[in-house]
Amino acid sequence: MNDTYLPQPTGHRIAANRTYGESGGTFAEWEGIIIIVLTVLMAIFGFAANALTMLVIRSSVALKGSAFNFLLVSLCAGDILSSVNSVVVVYRKTYGLRVFNLPLAICKLSYSLTGLTETCTTHHILACCTIRLVAMKFPIVITKFTPTKAKVLSAVIWAESILSIFVIRMFMTGIEEGKGGARRCVIGYGTWIHLKRTYTTYTAPILQHIPTAAIIIFSVLIAYNLLLMRRVQGLTSSTARNQREKAALRQIAVIVLSYLIGHAMPIGYRYLAALNVDTGFTRRDRWIYWNVAYTLLRASECVNPLCYNYASSQLWTATRQYLFGLGPRTNSDSMNKNLAVTFSSTESRLRPSTRTDSVPSTITSETRA
Repeated sequence: MNDTYLPQPTGHRIAANRTYGESGGTFAEWEGIIIIVLTVLMAIFGFAANALTMLVIRSSVALKGSAFNFLLVSLCAGDILSSVNSVVVVYRKTYGLRVFNLPLAICKLSYSLTGLTETCTTHHILACCTIRLVAMKFPIVITKFTPTKAKVLSAVIWAESILSIFVIRMFMTGIEEGKGGARRCVIGYGTWIHLKRTYTTYTAPILQHIPTAAIIIFSVLIAYNLLLMRRVQGLTSSTARNQREKAALRQIAVIVLSYLIGHAMPIGYRYLAALNVDTGFTRRDRWIYWNVAYTLLRASECVNPLCYNYASSQLWTATRQYLFGLGPRTNSDSMNKNLAVTFSSTESRLRPSTRTDSVPSTITSETRA
């Protein structure tokens, strides 16, 4: 979650146009402990679940040969970084409100990784939604989307996120010291404060708001097209096809819901702040809002791997085989003939689907029917 746009506690003034102070009265000691423990547990689970998904895909000849699965692996990598960074983020927003005792390098890295992972996730999901929609409308064109092109696309997304978010934040973030020993990790400190305001005014809509709106619109269009195809085909549609269409709709609903759960509150606050609707919020109100929003974001990143397996019987089978040696054993040649990877929008993301012919793996069974 990009906490640049979320409320900052008020207190002693230690720099021009910025107020800080101790966190006394913002949260009780037991509340801080609960938040940190919960974050650590979610970080461990999120790291393990996303790492497992990456290992399963990379260990399968069929799955790792899919262009869309490479994007899925890239998304998992972003969630792993977010899991590692989450503990520092929550510390910064709890006990770090009093005195930030970690080194300056960690302060800069944490703020920069927060923006980087959020931007990468959003843009990966937007790319998947776009490709999914193109695959439905132009199934022949999408066959040109090869694993090599997927790697290039993923590299471009990471590169633009690093240059537009990570690098800039590394310069803009620092530690400010104030009265009473106050020492806080902040973005836009000192001479950077005015640039930060201009920077966030333009980057938030371009890198977050517009892509998020596009994800929602494309998801609706995908669902509409699937329903329209089913209505047109009517009774001629096979039971297997109906099941595939239902699976596609389920994928879209689960992934988009997960994404919105994690990102709706931060985006909503940004607009409330822009309209000055939040001026009556107390320091504690803002602290509660931020922690609820961030907890929902962490929860959505934790359940994403579960969503991948829920929406894909092939990935679920491969996961069970990887962990327990369960499920039918199939050699890599037959898997390449019988498995294909499809994708869907989300807060997130990509899915496998069954293929029984020799059409390239980038065409889903839904789009070819």
